[in-house]
Amino acid sequence: MSSAETQAEAAQRLYDRRGENYEDSWHPSFAANIVKFCKLQAGQRVLDLACGTGLVTALASKAVGPEGEVVGVDISTGMLAQAKAKKEREPEQWSNVHLYQHDIARINELPEIKEGSFDYVTCASALVLLKDPQAAVELWAKYLKPGGRLVVDAPDPHNLIDGMVIERVGLRLGLPVPYNRSWVEDRESLPNLLRGAGLEVEQCIPMPQTGEGTTYYDLSDADNVFVSKVIMSESATHLRSADVRDKARRIFKQEWLSVADDNDKIAEVDRVYVAMARKP
Repeated sequence: MSSAETQAEAAQRLYDRRGENYEDSWHPSFAANIVKFCKLQAGQRVLDLACGTGLVTALASKAVGPEGEVVGVDISTGMLAQAKAKKEREPEQWSNVHLYQHDIARINELPEIKEGSFDYVTCASALVLLKDPQAAVELWAKYLKPGGRLVVDAPDPHNLIDGMVIERVGLRLGLPVPYNRSWVEDRESLPNLLRGAGLEVEQCIPMPQTGEGTTYYDLSDADNVFVSKVIMSESATHLRSADVRDKARRIFKQEWLSVADDNDKIAEVDRVYVAMARKP
């Protein structure tokens, strides 16, 4: 992510490359858990933001049936191409689905969708990609009917721990990062954000994401993690350039140490918090 690149442009660049292989991962099972949590009913209208390859979109489409409707929005050409290909292959199943390419933080610029018209707004695994998540939630809430519900998730601070450490490195170097987790301090961070946006939080539950449980790293793993998650990763290209790499490595080790427990272990917890919030 270059200094001139916006958060939305960084997300588009990263996910354009992931489209073809995105579902060869934990994402399908996590999407299924999100839709199950929603308890959708026939005839409802769903706005699926950051719909990606259409994992939540397809399951929501089936749940609301032909009387309902699902609108999917994603900024990534590569990801959305996969969803569109599914729609072409399975036109009957996807007959109640409409897909749009757009920045989910600026859906007010998308004339095809109307405020106050959806029973549910969903956003899975994407809130932490946004520069101002509360502003985004405030915008999304406008598209809910009165009594409609927003379902969204945020990571535990120790979920995908390398990402949190990389973000800290970027902030200390004054360099942009393609995600924003700094606002997530504990289990209450997401409910507090939703309440701040004027929504009534009905539930907020812990949910496994990858299915891998808890992984423990040693302090000595810092170099290996830096190589695999920075040097070899497309999400941290701004930290691997020759002019900042060595400094980034030193700071990474410092921040890696700061997240260790009293036994010098770094725990990576397979847990996100999924919330359902109602529009009054």
